[in-house]
Amino acid sequence: MRTVFIGGGTGTIGSELVRSFVANGYRVAFSYNRHMDQARALAAEYDLEIYEIDFLSDWTPPTEAPDILINNAGVNLSGHSLEHTTDREIESSTQVNLLAPLRLARQYAPSMIEKGFGRIININSLYGLYAPALRLSYSVSKFALRAMTMTLSQELAPYGITVNDVCPGPVDSDMLRKMGAEAVARGRFTDLQHYLAAVADDVPIKRLISAEDVAAVALFLASDQASACTGQAICVDGGLLNR
Repeated sequence: MRTVFIGGGTGTIGSELVRSFVANGYRVAFSYNRHMDQARALAAEYDLEIYEIDFLSDWTPPTEAPDILINNAGVNLSGHSLEHTTDREIESSTQVNLLAPLRLARQYAPSMIEKGFGRIININSLYGLYAPALRLSYSVSKFALRAMTMTLSQELAPYGITVNDVCPGPVDSDMLRKMGAEAVARGRFTDLQHYLAAVADDVPIKRLISAEDVAAVALFLASDQASACTGQAICVDGGLLNR
């Protein structure tokens, strides 16, 4: 049975990743920071090992090396103009969205190299490929994560280790609702439902992306069938990037 560690196993996407990998026969462990009750309930439901980790503080990676590392933890502190984007915001975004995946990869790659097998899957974002206005700190950190994926894919390929990005578009999630609330507060939309409907209408498939859509791609990338797929950024965006 192959083992999976999910950095950031709560929230909309994280909890679906946990459920999907358990359902497909993997032994899963995950970290959480907020959502303690959700993390404990999920762990109890499937008898999973969990770790409380705040990627913005001093932290130590779990010592047991997995076969598959999924970096899902992320923060989006953006949503405002350059004049309101502080150095601290850039630093915090980079610390969670880039340095945490880097430290976990550095921790677990030696074991993967020894076994001759490994998967590193970074849950990136469409904003790691396309940088819109008002998303400076988020896009900067996600573009950097994309660079890390490309570099590590080349470095680790000879050892049977693949490194890939999954780049979702607007996922029907708590994070999207937070962004919607900010847009409503700025007077751009009358209410949250108006915002969500407008976002969905902008997607060529005319719906929001689901967490299940994201997890399905991660499952493929973790499989033996994806052994020749490395360094890629697979968009789960309903056609937005190619619009």
